[in-house]
Order: sequence, then C-alpha cells, then structure tokens
Amino acid sequence: HEAEIQGFSDDNVWNKGDLVRICTAGGGGWGDPLDRDPDKVLDDVKDGFVSFNAAIENYGVVINPNSLLIDLDATRIIREQIRSDRGPTKLFHRINYFDSADEELKFIESTFPR
Repeated sequence: HEAEIQGFSDDNVWNKGDLVRICTAGGGGWGDPLDRDPDKVLDDVKDGFVSFNAAIENYGVVINPNSLLIDLDATRIIREQIRSDRGPTKLFHRINYFDSADEELKFIESTFPR
C-alpha cells in the first residue's frame, strides 16, 4: 500500500522490501552561490532546473533569454552588488546560511517545533 509520511518525521517504521520514494524541491547548496561557474548556471537554466530570474537572484548570472548567452559584464556587476548588499556567507545554505549541520538543525527545530 502507499502512504505519505510527514516531513521531518523520524518515527517511521520500514520493513525489508519496502520501497521509499523521496521527492524534494532541492537540497540547498554548498558554498557561496555567487562562486558557481556561470556556465554551470547556464546549463541549469537550459535543463530547466533554474529560471532566468533565479539565475540572476540566486547566482548573480545574467543570461540573455533569446540568445542563451551569459552577459559576463552584467554578471560581474550584479555579483559585486549582491555581495555588497548581503555581506559574508556561511558554509552552506538552504535559504538561510549555516556553518554546520547542528546549526541548521537548531534552526529547523525552532522553526518547525514537533
């Protein structure tokens, strides 16, 4: 039989042979997204993983939607502006930035109390 489980739950019982399907929107990132190679961001846009707006807002990469070319000058400028506005980052991020998994877990537990 098929059953949906509660997110962030840890009291699930699994039996040998059970099939578990995990669907997520994404796992977050490692390091500063503004350091991601613009060509890799372009690949993500072409593959439908990242929108043109998300390329700019999250990665600071400006891509022409018609030519699918990266505007390197605009990318440099917007990345400098984002860095200036937001300040330093931490080791990894899932919307918020964390230096450790423990720090993230404390955030999750305070945000989603059981």
